[in-house]
Amino acid sequence: SDIGGTASCSNTDIQACITTHASSGNTINAPAGSCTWTDSVNIPETKTIILVGAGSGAGGTIISRANPMLYSLSPNSRISGFRFNLTGTGSAPLLEVRNTGFRVDHNYFDNQTGLSREGVIASGTNLTMSPTGVIDNNIFNECRVGSYGMGTFLKQNIAWQEASTFGEAGTVYVEDNI
Repeated sequence: SDIGGTASCSNTDIQACITTHASSGNTINAPAGSCTWTDSVNIPETKTIILVGAGSGAGGTIISRANPMLYSLSPNSRISGFRFNLTGTGSAPLLEVRNTGFRVDHNYFDNQTGLSREGVIASGTNLTMSPTGVIDNNIFNECRVGSYGMGTFLKQNIAWQEASTFGEAGTVYVEDNI
């Protein structure tokens, strides 16, 4: 169900809505505007949240941050309609989705640092080692997409040894992106 919008696109307003007002299954709408986040936003594993911005273009929801931005630990989450600008030298991705059944769509990931960075990282959790979901219809400028298992370094490598699940539900699909 749609619980409406946040007061602004600031990290404090979005995080407060996730933490205080949203229940699992809710959609949170972030308004159009440009905001510089001073801290990351976290969607907890205990809440399945759909977070929707007002679009990734010039009149949409534009988020800038010097370090990592958004972490979604939630199964079956969706992140859509944002422009994420990485402006600093932090080494973490603009968005990390860490679970199963996620969708990341219609966003613009803009790495403005001149350094090699990830736009999106998909990873598992200690309970669901391998991630599953779809990353589609996004624009990636000077950044890449990564996918790996979770846990210790040894567990991450075990995920690569599992049988291929291409064409099945148990994988990460990266499609129709620029």
